Amino acid sequence: MSDTTHATLAALLGAIPTNAPYTQDDDGGADVVTSQLLRDIAASLSGLIPVSAYGQLTVQAQSSGQAISADTYEPVDGWDTEGPSSSNVTMSMANGRATVDTAGVYAVMFAFSITLASAAWTTLSVAVNGTEVGPEYLRRNSGTDAGAVGGMFTTTLAADDYVAVHVKTQENETITYEGASFLIYRIA
Repeated sequence: MSDTTHATLAALLGAIPTNAPYTQDDDGGADVVTSQLLRDIAASLSGLIPVSAYGQLTVQAQSSGQAISADTYEPVDGWDTEGPSSSNVTMSMANGRATVDTAGVYAVMFAFSITLASAAWTTLSVAVNGTEVGPEYLRRNSGTDAGAVGGMFTTTLAADDYVAVHVKTQENETITYEGASFLIYRIA
């Protein structure tokens, strides 16, 4: 539901009288649904349906590799496909960011298949406005075998905040993304 739809619903609710009974007998037989019942139903639904805001970036083809300095978080690069997104979220493949237009609580999800040249630890975290805020998700690679790591994190964002997935490795390393997905969705 868009912000405009919520505003329209709020205006509609304000126009319906609040002192009417739930049902009334207009024809000497069957009860008729009243304005109060409709108002209560609409009010209960408006709190259950959040404003829709979502976006996605993916790595569909193997990336060429990203150089990472030891124990230093870097934004993930190598995104090659922008998935579906709403008008409330701006996705950028160039910097791996999702910028939100609407304040709210967001779920951030990611999944990666990665390879390294060595058997080093890889750590991924969610960053808001360039600062890691989420828990660290660890993956111990066994040499050049592809390894999977993923996570989900919820955070409260203000309008114009941006979110990205950051990565660091245990050693100076070149990380290759065999495939990846980064999804953000407003949940409240």
